[in-house]
Amino acid sequence: MPRERPPLSKFMVEHARSDDGARIRPFPFQADIADAFTDPQTSQLSVRKSSRIGYSTILQCFVAWRIAFDPARTLIYQPTIDDAEKFSRDDLDPVLQWPVVRKVATFKPRHADNQIRAKRYKGGWIQIKGANSPKEFRRVTADDVFLEECDGYPWASKEEGDPARLAFKRNLTSPRRFSAAGSTPKVKGFSRIDTLFEQGSQEFRFVPCPKCGHMQTLVFGDGTGAGIRWAPKEIPTRAWYQCENGCEIDEAEKPWMDENGEWRAANPAQFPRHRSFHIWAAYSQHPGAAWLEIAREFMEVRKDPNLLRVVVNRQTAGSNPRKTAKNWALRRPFSRLPDR
Repeated sequence: MPRERPPLSKFMVEHARSDDGARIRPFPFQADIADAFTDPQTSQLSVRKSSRIGYSTILQCFVAWRIAFDPARTLIYQPTIDDAEKFSRDDLDPVLQWPVVRKVATFKPRHADNQIRAKRYKGGWIQIKGANSPKEFRRVTADDVFLEECDGYPWASKEEGDPARLAFKRNLTSPRRFSAAGSTPKVKGFSRIDTLFEQGSQEFRFVPCPKCGHMQTLVFGDGTGAGIRWAPKEIPTRAWYQCENGCEIDEAEKPWMDENGEWRAANPAQFPRHRSFHIWAAYSQHPGAAWLEIAREFMEVRKDPNLLRVVVNRQTAGSNPRKTAKNWALRRPFSRLPDR
């Protein structure tokens, strides 16, 4: 009998472990993204994201799933070679010691099959490369190609062109090719993840208001309609979400909203071949992504364009921050958002 290949979300619940050994249970919005990795009808995946949403954890779990259930030739591109080595030591090596992985593959220290940036196991291998070196795109053919933080790649690999395009060419001849990219966006108009998102299914997370049931996407807001609200204004000690219909939603309702939420595609013609997702910190149930923390961080940096750029890129991932900052600028001339 062929081996069962469970959806990645189920695999995460049963086998994934955090650094302290605790089980990893994906949030509902994470589970849907995770299952797209193991959907045989999906050949490309793009995630435009903020920090604190768990995309890297999903990718690590998929690598473990690959080893355990469907060995393949896997390329993972980090922005630099230094990033590649850190990813291997800090993120990948602990995953390779999970019991479900060790049942089928043993990665021994100081072994030729277990180098810092190259891991080999029965039926497949993993190579972690840096996008800042032209030689990292040569003489290798893979089944999987993963781009981590592709907006942080150099604009060109010397005279050879865009590193992201060079990376995606590494699996063109594979009969089972799968490609994925996840990144926070940077400069609008020059963002690789923006382009990839727009080429895909363009899925946004809709969640219901616990009071009126209205389905809506979460936005940062500008203080005049839906969005995150807080008080006192200058030094927030309380935050809530203002529904599009005016309902006041408490942070404690977020798990219920996510459990009853759904992804909706703005470009369904690309579903399910190329699934692209937009997700930002307001949906996350991590303590550091609480609405109050988001409000506090915004208020701390709103006067400094450079610091505000970090919040826009790393936290909101393009969730109407330019409109937000523009309205803040109208009320406070010193607060202006630079290009993302």
